[in-house]
Amino acid sequence: MTVYSVQQIKYEFLLYMKGLGGAFGEWYVGAAADPEQALFDVHGVRSDMEPWIYKPALTNRATITIVRYFVEVLHVDGRVPDIDDEGATIAFLFRKSAATRPPLASVRVSDLPVEAVASVVGASER
Repeated sequence: MTVYSVQQIKYEFLLYMKGLGGAFGEWYVGAAADPEQALFDVHGVRSDMEPWIYKPALTNRATITIVRYFVEVLHVDGRVPDIDDEGATIAFLFRKSAATRPPLASVRVSDLPVEAVASVVGASER
């Protein structure tokens, strides 16, 4: 299996996202030992409907660097792998939808402006 450098994977993921469009927050990035299991079983990506990609890196430290860049710098949704998860050497990316976990429209009430919450609560009391 061909492995890719941190820079190659970052470039490939950015190119993929740019080609398919959408805001960074509409995407999810992660790392796993078995990316297909992570994509399709854990996150519910429908292989024929949602765009997805994965690339193997040399080490889990490389995937940590990749995922941290996308999550912390570009604000892509995702979870940085644990340093102890040495098997998580494959970085993956998918565009979220209503069917994926997490879904595209995952908004918590705590994320909403106070005025928006107050208007909904006030409307339900009428």
